[in-house]
Amino acid sequence: MYPHHEMGRPGMHPGMMPHLPFLHRIELSEAQQDKVFELMTANLPAERAKAKLARKAMDDLRKLGAADAFDPVKARELAAAHSQAMADLLVMRAETEAKVRALLTTEQRSRIDAAERDGGGRCAPSKRS
Repeated sequence: MYPHHEMGRPGMHPGMMPHLPFLHRIELSEAQQDKVFELMTANLPAERAKAKLARKAMDDLRKLGAADAFDPVKARELAAAHSQAMADLLVMRAETEAKVRALLTTEQRSRIDAAERDGGGRCAPSKRS
């Protein structure tokens, strides 16, 4: 993940993770920014651990495929380990997204929902009062 990609965007807290693209175009209050940052960073160690497990399983599966003797049982174990790590990672991210959406105002959620319905998930930046 590359937190620096999000720095400088309107309403974005420096260090905000990019896997919630719906936040790119809405203005967040400072309290919302802080809470989103807290939620996004709380799972980083667990997300990193799951990503490492998935990567290791994939690397081992590739090595097994290139080995002189292919072990289909081991290949299934590695594929299952990869799939489970990815599933866990996706669930963690979905849970974080739900928690972040719960922090948003009705207007912010409406803007995001409208942008997603229009395709592309982007909406015009809101005007600060």
